[in-house]
Amino acid sequence: MNPQTILDNHFQTRVKSYSREEIETIIDKEFTDIHQQLLAAGIDVNVFEQSDNLDTPDAIFPNNWFSTHPEHIACLYPMKAPNRRLERRKEIVDWIRARYYKVNDLTPFELQGKFLEGTGSLVLQHKERVAFAAISDRTHPKLVVDWCKAMKYRPVMFSAEDKNGNPIYHTNVIMCFGKGFTICCMAAIRSATERKIVAEELQHSENIILDISLDQLHHFSGNGIQLKSKTGEPVFLLSKNGWEHLSVFQREIIKANSKVITPDLLLTEQLGGGSARCMVAELF
Repeated sequence: MNPQTILDNHFQTRVKSYSREEIETIIDKEFTDIHQQLLAAGIDVNVFEQSDNLDTPDAIFPNNWFSTHPEHIACLYPMKAPNRRLERRKEIVDWIRARYYKVNDLTPFELQGKFLEGTGSLVLQHKERVAFAAISDRTHPKLVVDWCKAMKYRPVMFSAEDKNGNPIYHTNVIMCFGKGFTICCMAAIRSATERKIVAEELQHSENIILDISLDQLHHFSGNGIQLKSKTGEPVFLLSKNGWEHLSVFQREIIKANSKVITPDLLLTEQLGGGSARCMVAELF
């Protein structure tokens, strides 16, 4: 578990029932499970081995430090935790730059104490070109606005809290978009005014809105991502924990619109405070 992130990631849990060796074995199995399920669903996957020389316990969550976009565009993001900045290894950055030659580099904002943690901070509705952002210590409003201007998206910013009243560290545990459906925990948005704004924005699309509860949010039922297989089939990725805590109705709506894969990531969720969506940085 990353001690530098637990102060404001209230989804992380201290697990004392396993030895370090047992934890490494289980986490490796969970990573292998998500990787194999993605491949079996026809998803192209690139895996980079973690460097043993670096203190990067959250390297399993690459979507926070970079994102890619159509027209050969990539973004590099300023990270709050110093050891998460080490995840921007030269060999991976060079691999990205070789494929995405227009790079929007926001990392210098780290020196100003301003952060924007990729598609953890920004949940993007690509068709409508709207960027949803729950403001937190890791999601600075100025950087949200700057990113949206550069990328031609419209910002929708709000505050969000978990069931214990703690600020939610990343927007992507609150909401995600799929073909035909949107998952969002409206109860996490405590301001009635902001909740109304978000609801109206979501209603602009033709998607069915699946409003999850705070309890479902804490089981990562909102931390999903829809990917596209090599044959163009939509594939919705959500952890087994998140999937099992959705209602039968919610699961049926999703299955009617997408193939679904649900790897077991329970220890990753407990120790890392992130789930399936956090483990994937999509490549356009």
